[in-house]
Amino acid sequence: MKSWKLAFFVALVALGLAALHAHPAGAGGYALSLNSGAGIPTGDYGDVADVSWNVGAGADYSFNHLWGAGVDLGYHNWEGSDEYNAALAAFAEAFFGASPGTTMDASFRAFQYGAHGTFTPPIVGQVKPYLQAGIAGYSLREEIDSSDPFFSGDFSKSKFGWNVGAGALFSAAPTVSLGVDGHYHWVGAKDDYGVDLSWFTVQGRVVFHIPLAK
Repeated sequence: MKSWKLAFFVALVALGLAALHAHPAGAGGYALSLNSGAGIPTGDYGDVADVSWNVGAGADYSFNHLWGAGVDLGYHNWEGSDEYNAALAAFAEAFFGASPGTTMDASFRAFQYGAHGTFTPPIVGQVKPYLQAGIAGYSLREEIDSSDPFFSGDFSKSKFGWNVGAGALFSAAPTVSLGVDGHYHWVGAKDDYGVDLSWFTVQGRVVFHIPLAK
C-alpha cells in the first residue's frame, strides 16, 4: 500500500474511533445508515458518462443535538455516453488501425471511502434537515469493452476528493428514520482521465438509530 493511502486510512480509522468512543454530555447516540439512488455526472464528466446508480452505507455518532461525525462507504457506477463511445471508436480507427465498425463501450466505477461531519439545525418536529461535508478517497476504474479484443482493457487510479450535501430525515419509528439527500462529489482526476470527475447523487436513506444507554 502506498504511503499516502496508509496515512489516509489511518486518519479515517482514527476519526471513526473518536466518533464511536466519545461520550460527551447531551450526545444523541450512534446511527447506521444504508442509501441508494441515482448518480448524475456534471461538468466535463457529464459529456463522457450517463446517469446511473450508486449504493452506500455509513456509521455516525452525534456529539450533541447539532453536531455529528462519521465514516462512509459508497460504490458509484456509470456507463459511457454514446458520444464518448463513438469518439473512442473513431480514435481507435484513425490512430490505431481499428477496422471500420469497431464498437467501444466504456464504463466507470468509483469506490468511495471517507469521513464527514454533519450539522442538524435546531428544528422541532418529525422532520430533521441536515447539512453534511466530507473528504474521501476514491478508487477509480475505467473499463472499455470492444468488439475487437485488442482494444478492450481497463485503467485504475486512486485519488482524493470531497463531497458536500444536504438532506432530511423523517421519523418512521423510535429508532428508524427514512430520508432523502443530495450530494455533490468532486475528484481531481484530470491528469489521469482527461477530466476532473464531478457528479451529483440523489438518494433515499434508511437510518437505524442506537441511543446511548442511560
